[in-house]
Amino acid sequence: MCLLIETIKIHNKKIENLEFHLERINKARKDIFKLKPLENLIIPLPPSLGTYKCRIIYGPEIISINLEKYKKRKINSLKVVYDDDIVYDYKWKDRKKL
Repeated sequence: MCLLIETIKIHNKKIENLEFHLERINKARKDIFKLKPLENLIIPLPPSLGTYKCRIIYGPEIISINLEKYKKRKINSLKVVYDDDIVYDYKWKDRKKL
């Protein structure tokens, strides 16, 4: 089954841009799975203040919702890659081509 992901920032127990994320999830559910919008998505709040990422893995149904303390990564280099064959209209869990 093709799975999708949605990653939501939670800072000091405030969920950021929730409406945007719900729109994207519901668009994928409608376009890919021909399903109605989610009526209710319960996102757990982290146990303490700080920045967390909430990762939602879903297909026709929500598979998992995980919270993880955000760890800023040190970026040593970036590489620009050009590929006309990659279609990324949705946030797929499998990102091997990226």
